[in-house]
Order: sequence, then structure tokens, then C-alpha cells
Amino acid sequence: MFPVDADDRNPTVDSLRQALSAATRRADQAEQALEAIYAGEADAILVPAGSGPQVFIREGADRPYRAIVELMAQGVAVCDAEGRVLRSNDALADLLGLPADRVIGRPVAALFDPDSIGHLEALVASARSGSERRDSVLLRLLGPDGATLPAAVGVGTLELDGLDAFLVTVTDLSHQKRDEELLASERLARSIIEQAVDAIVVCDPEGRVLRASREAHRLCGGNPLLRPFVEAFPLRQTGSGPEGSGVSPDAPPLPPAEVFGEEPVRNREVALACGDRRDVLLLNSGPIRDEVGRRLAYVVTMTDVTPQKRAQARLVEADRRKDEFLAMLAHELRNPLAAIAYGVALLRGGGGGAPDDEVAAILERQVAHMRWMVDDLLDVARVERGRIALRPDTVDLGELADQATRAVRPSAEAKGHALALDRLPGPIWVKADATRLEQVIVNLLTNAVKYTPPGGRIRLAIGPDPGAEGRLLISVQDNGLGLTPEMRERVFDLFSQAERSLDRKEGGLGIGLTLVRRLVELHGGKVEVASDGPGLGSTFRVRLPAAEPPDPAERPEEPEDDRAAIGPARHVLLIDDNRDMGTALARLLRAEGHRVDLAHDGPSGLERAEQLRPEVLVVDLGLPGMDGYELARRLRRAPWMADRRLISLSGYGGVEDRKRSITSGFDRHVTKPVDLRRLDRYIRGACDASAGGEAGGVGGPDPAEPGRSTYRILLVEDQQSLAEVARRVLQRIGHEVELAADVPSALEAARRFLPDVILCDLHLNAPMDGLEVARAVRLEPELADARLIAVTGRDGQAARDRSLASGFDLHLTKPVDFTEVDRYVEQARRR
Repeated sequence: MFPVDADDRNPTVDSLRQALSAATRRADQAEQALEAIYAGEADAILVPAGSGPQVFIREGADRPYRAIVELMAQGVAVCDAEGRVLRSNDALADLLGLPADRVIGRPVAALFDPDSIGHLEALVASARSGSERRDSVLLRLLGPDGATLPAAVGVGTLELDGLDAFLVTVTDLSHQKRDEELLASERLARSIIEQAVDAIVVCDPEGRVLRASREAHRLCGGNPLLRPFVEAFPLRQTGSGPEGSGVSPDAPPLPPAEVFGEEPVRNREVALACGDRRDVLLLNSGPIRDEVGRRLAYVVTMTDVTPQKRAQARLVEADRRKDEFLAMLAHELRNPLAAIAYGVALLRGGGGGAPDDEVAAILERQVAHMRWMVDDLLDVARVERGRIALRPDTVDLGELADQATRAVRPSAEAKGHALALDRLPGPIWVKADATRLEQVIVNLLTNAVKYTPPGGRIRLAIGPDPGAEGRLLISVQDNGLGLTPEMRERVFDLFSQAERSLDRKEGGLGIGLTLVRRLVELHGGKVEVASDGPGLGSTFRVRLPAAEPPDPAERPEEPEDDRAAIGPARHVLLIDDNRDMGTALARLLRAEGHRVDLAHDGPSGLERAEQLRPEVLVVDLGLPGMDGYELARRLRRAPWMADRRLISLSGYGGVEDRKRSITSGFDRHVTKPVDLRRLDRYIRGACDASAGGEAGGVGGPDPAEPGRSTYRILLVEDQQSLAEVARRVLQRIGHEVELAADVPSALEAARRFLPDVILCDLHLNAPMDGLEVARAVRLEPELADARLIAVTGRDGQAARDRSLASGFDLHLTKPVDFTEVDRYVEQARRR
């Protein structure tokens, strides 16, 4: 061995000495660590490394703690100060879907959704700062296949022999969240069911109710839960009856199989009969199945459509009554038109002599009848729209009753009725529009006359109401057809009538009683009807407020009838585009003494007015070229028109029509057909406040032509006046005519008379109608060549088909021009 000089400074020797010293220290540390481990004083060794510290744990040293951690349902991770996982349990590895060895050493932040890392770091910082808060936070953990799991995450500090570490606990909330979502979904479903407008019922596969909405409880009338569905909801099948409701207590029950079938039920209309209630429902039902197709339950929904069905029934009923009304209107208009046509034919066939008094009376009656019908139509339309204005005054109810009785007595006597008026002596004062109140009484009396069989008794009584002081009672009682309870409920409805027979002998439009009720209500009164039933008569009662007697000084004076006292005859310019109407009215006015000139359109009327400068101009409003309103405005600009009178003619007589006429410059507004006496008063200068007239119209057939064929004609008509007029028309043009009024006399006359043509009214006032005549005639061999022509007031394909099927050759609707019989026969032969 070589001595070494102490002062010698060799670098290599120094390096070796330092390395030896370091190795000695590490050996001492390793020895101390091993001694500590052997002595049970240490469980792990932490070895720094370039890639991070490595932990070596003595096997079995942490076994008790690991056993506890592994038994925990929560995921647990022990992390160092840098946030790397030092230890985790299997629960955390399962949540992450990773092997346990792949969790160790990973940053704990890498285990969470990026949106949750900030919250995790805040939790760690809070824990390491010594904050007292230990609340867990809801974060999203990265699960298998990239899915995220809801988790409650908590962080706490941990001391490992001076090692700065922290503990992360992860509680899986997936099942809890799922349960909460299911619970929320259940609550939502319950809320939907409870608050649904429709009835919703959930049943088990056996049809027992498990859940029901409030509407289902209402329909059931109680609690349907745990009851069989068919018992809680006794559904019945529906029909398609004429009323449109389809609800009948006698309808068969709906079979359960139609509710709980294999296939869904959609919008099935059913009826629900619970107690006295009858509801119409739309039923929908279907099974709920699991993923393998097993039925778990049934869901049934029921929509209450009863209000809609009732509204539909009302619309159907209104439409039916409207159709009936139109048919009645056609019938009621054709009858007077037929009589007018016959009368005009008689006048034409009578040569140039004086008019036949009987024909004139027929024409006058039928025109009055048509005017009455049109008046009622207009009045009921005005009242329904609130456009009728009363002119109330203190009037004597007794006098109105007298006038109404006189007006109705001829029609009552024609049917052999005894019409009596029962009233106290002296005036009975009432505040009313005299015209309208008389109209009420006339309509009630006319209704009684129509619906009382011949030879009946009708009593009109007026006086104080015994049941109410200060009120008056008008009572119309008859022993006629009476009313059913159902008819009593709707007798005042528009277009409502009792059942009608084919003969339509009672007539009417079904608006008279509606007008009565509206007019009575406008007078502050009330109308009601009583009847013990069909065949037992009816009593209509009107109650009105009584009035104090008027001051005699205020009683109006009756207008004078002396036309000369009203004023002199005038020079009149009549402007009307209807040449026939203008010519006829001009002749009537000339007959009253007036000088009349004519024009037929607006421009020529304006020109003639400038030339003639008449005293009075009577102007139709519907003129071509320039209407009557514009013509009036232009005329009023002329200085010479300052003292001239302008009178408008129109088929429209409403309040607005009158106002428009007056504001255009007219002095009077007169509705067609013109009341000649009133028009004459206006022309002469009378100041009658009740301007206007009544609406209506008159028509007639074309004149008969010479050279017609003549026939032996059997006319079957039960209305004697019409039959006589028709016979005279037919005889005057050369035909041989026999009359019959019913089926037996018609058949007897046909066998005896052997007619070429049988003209038969279908609606005979007899047990058998005109269709029976045709059927019987077709069975008679000697009448095989006779032409059968049906005459009726009803039109339409169904009526025509019925006539032809019964044996008629031709179907004609009234009015019939009997001067054209040869044309009708030719049409029948071609058929």
C-alpha cells in the first residue's frame, strides 16, 4: 500500500470519496427502513423517481384498512398532493369500468367529465385549506364507453406519516336519479291524468279500474277505483236516430270485448247511462304491453261530446223545420196564386164586359191572404232582429177585441165555429200599440180557428187578471185538437206547428205564435198555453199591464174620409221600370181623378220631370240607369222642386229602407203592393203619420190562345171555390167538365163520365188522398186511356216520384194555368 501525501489534491479521489459517502448514507437509510418495517413501525416506502414517486407497501400492512375500504359501496381514491391516485377500491374501478391497476397513478381529475373538473378542484382546495364545510357536490363521473354518471363527490384531507394526501369519495347517484326521474314522470303522469279534460281510465288486464281522472269520476258519478270498468261505466251502443243524440236507455250494452280487445279502439261513439243522465262519448282504448308483448294494462279515454251532439240535434231540427217551412210557404203561396190565376183567366175569357163580381171578390180575398202571410214573415223577421218599433198609446182593449173578432168571424163561420167574445162593459185601458196588439189577438183567434175541427167552440175573454192586481188577461179558449206536452214546450218556437195531415187544411206558416210571443214581450207582458192533451182543446193566455184612463182632451180625432176635403187631384209623374205595374197603377190613379204621366227608367224620368214639372212624383227605387235614390237627390237640386212632393215605391219596408228614402229627399215611402187609398191621400196632400204600405205581390197566367183541343175533364178538388173558378175557366174555352171533391165521388164520376183527362188535387180533405184516385183509376179497364194529371202545392223530386209511382202521367205544381190543358195532355202522352 502506497502512502499518500496529505496535501495531494487529486480530483478523481475526491469524486470517489463523495460517491462512497452518498452510498453509505443510502445504505444507512435502507437499513433503517428495513429495521422499521421489521419492527412494524412502517407499512410503506416512498421512492422518488423521475416519472414520479413510487410507493412500496409492506404486504398485509394496510390489510385492515383495505378491507374496510373495499367493503364500502362508495368509490374511494387516495391521492397525493399532486392529485395522483395512490390507492382506490374496486367500487370506484367498477364505476369507471377500468381495472384497478389502471386507476392507480392516474390524475384524479382525469376520472371526471371536463365540466366537473373545476368543481372538483374547488372541493380539494376547500378541504386542504381546512374549511369546515364537508358537503358533497354533484359531479359527472366518466363511466364506461364514454358515458357520464351522476355522482356525489366529497373530498377530505389525509395524513400518511407526514405525506400530504387527500381522500376522494364518489357516491353513484345513477339509480337515485333514475328513481327520481321515474318519480317525477309518475307525478307528471298523475297530474296529466288528474287535470285532463277527457276522462282517462287505466285498467288492469282483467278490466278493473286502477286509476281514473277527475272527469272519469264525474262521468261515473262516484269513485270508480278498483271497480270493474263495465260496472263503473255502463256504456251502451248508440244509434243514428232522427234527433241526432243517439242516446236511448233501451240500447244494448257495449260488449267488454269491444273495449278490451287486442286492437285499439278509435273514436267509437258510445252512450253512457248513469242514473237519469244520458251522455254521448267518443271512446278510445288500447292495451299497454311490455317489451315481449305481454299486456300489462289498458288505457281508456272518453270524450264527452253530449253538448256537441245536442247542438247538432238542434241544427238538424232547425234544418228540418226550415225545410218544412219552405214547403209550407210554397204550398200556402201557390193556393192563392192558383185562385188569382183562375180569376184572371175568367176575366180574360169574359170579353170586354164589366168585371165579374164573384171573380173580383176571389181576387180580393186571395190578395189579402198573401199580404197577410208576407206581413207575418216581415214582422217576425223584424221582431227577431229587434228592429220593430212600437207606437204605444192608451187604447181600449175591448175595442181591439171587437175589431179582432170581426176580422176572424168570417173564417170561423166558414168552418161552422161558434165564436164568442166575453168582455166587461165599458173601456178596458191598456198602454199598447193598437195595431200590434190587435195583431196578437187576431193571430190567437186564427190559430184557434185552424186547429179546431168544424163545429167547434172558440171563446175570447178579456178583463182584469184575477191572479195579479194591475194587470189584464186576454184568454183564447177552444175545444180543438189540443197539444201534447212536447208540443206545448215548443209551440211558440219559430216554424213550429202541430202534426199536419196531407190535406194541409189548417194551413199557416208556423210563425203566428212566434210573433205573438215577441209582440207580447215587447209590450211588457207574458203569454202561455195550457192543454190537457190531444183532442182536449187549448187555452192561450196573455197578461199585460193595465193603464190609467186617458185624458178625454187628448183622444185623437178620426181622420176624414172625404178625399175632396183632403186635397184636390194632382198632376202625377209615375216612374216605374215594370211597365205592367206602372200602367195598372196609372189607370187606378186616373180613376181617382189624377192626371198621370209615365216614365220607365231613371234618366228618362229625370228628363220628363224637367219637361212636365208635375206636382207629385211617384218613383220606384229600383230603376235602371239611375236608381230612385239618385233620381230624388238630383230632382231636389232643382229650384222648381221646392214645393213638389216625392213618394218612393219599394218592395222593402224596413226602418232602414224608410230612413234611406227620407234622407235621399223623398217625402213618403210606400211599400208594394200599394194601398191605393193611402197613396191617394199622400198625393192629395194628407199628413198621415203612418206612411208606408204592405209588401206582397200579385201575378197571373198568360192569356189563353185560340184553337185549342177540347176534352172531357174530371176535376177532383175539395176546395169548392177553387173548383168552381177552374170549371168556369175550362168551360169558357170549350172543355166539358165534371167536379168531384173526394175519392168515392171521383171514382163514381169517372166510371159514369169516362173523362179524357183527370185533373186531381193530391191533398184532399178526406180519409183518402189523390194518390188513391190514381191507383183506383188504373184498375178500371174502361179508364185505361184517361190521362191522369196530379195537381199539388208541393214541388220536389220526391213528391214527383211519388205521384208518378201511384199512376199519374204528369205532376204539376200550383198555380196551374187551366187554359193550357192541351199542352199538359200532350206532355202526359209523351211520357
